[in-house]
Amino acid sequence: MTAIVLVSVCICIGYCILVMQFISGWQSLADHSPENTDFDISVSLIIAFRNEEKNLPGLIKTLENQSFHGSSPEIIFVNDHSVDGSIELLRNFAAGKSNVRLLELEDKFEGKKQALALGAEKAQGELLVFTDADCQAGPDWISTLVSKFTDSGAILLAGPVLISPSKGYFARFQELEQYSLLASTAGSFGRGNPIMLSGANLAIKRTVYLDNLRHLEYRARSGDDMFLLIRLKQIYCRQLFFIRDKKAAVWVDSKNSLRTFLQQRMRWTSKSRFYRDPAIIFSAILVMVINLLILLFLLATFFNWRFLIIATGIFIIKSFADYFLLRMVLRYYNKESLLRNFALSQFLYFLYISITGIGGSLLPSKWKGRKTI
Repeated sequence: MTAIVLVSVCICIGYCILVMQFISGWQSLADHSPENTDFDISVSLIIAFRNEEKNLPGLIKTLENQSFHGSSPEIIFVNDHSVDGSIELLRNFAAGKSNVRLLELEDKFEGKKQALALGAEKAQGELLVFTDADCQAGPDWISTLVSKFTDSGAILLAGPVLISPSKGYFARFQELEQYSLLASTAGSFGRGNPIMLSGANLAIKRTVYLDNLRHLEYRARSGDDMFLLIRLKQIYCRQLFFIRDKKAAVWVDSKNSLRTFLQQRMRWTSKSRFYRDPAIIFSAILVMVINLLILLFLLATFFNWRFLIIATGIFIIKSFADYFLLRMVLRYYNKESLLRNFALSQFLYFLYISITGIGGSLLPSKWKGRKTI
């Protein structure tokens, strides 16, 4: 029992140190104040899509409302073999617009990586901006990204990805978790050792993107963003930035069913077996282990009540660390009201992380009818 307590204490200390690093990293990020609103750099926005008929109207509205200063950005949609009404919808949007292009992925290729690569190869802009077909953003989204990119001298710029506010506890749980992911992402960028990146909101120099495509991990069909981050950290670590600006955020809707939510999270976990970055691997294992320990010790309580004390101690320490990190980021986004859901979410979080961590590592994952690995 003593050895178990000591190991648990060490894991708790490691987790607290990790969270403190995220807090320090977030605090080191300066709020973005645009210095340049007239851009000389040409921009191409690339969106890969597959069967997104329901989501594309929201993205199209976002694109129509952009207040971009300078020449209009090139907009490239790449179709990954859709079988719904997505193509017809986009053809109507592109009609009469010289800056909107619709590309088709050849039959011999499939998957998001291939679609994004095709879009990048055909793009004419010096700067590539990526987002997903189910995203929406404010009118200053692209101009804010480009302004930060040109002001900072970045090679890659990561933007915030948030969950759209919605009613119901399940939606708020997802929103709260997304802010936790945002805090970890931004904090790790602030520390100069990023561990997460979302392809739903990022900008990168076109030449850099194309030069590094062949070095990405292709055994996993998803994870283009994370494998790009792992590659670029090896070369340009000091030129990878996160933009702390509310105007730079994109929003996605919460999942409307538990099954869809868990499938997405297990898909995210499944690609982690191909990670080769020490910081990313260590952070993922530490988060997984501390949550799994709580679950295992609670189960072990049926055999020895002392395990309940250990589980409670780990839970309290972890919850305090999570609370301070979340409160800091929620305060910045004026979303502190979500903390009312924090206590219940913590009781569910360790169970959900354990399920998706184990399931994503052992079970096959699918995305839109395809295996991702």
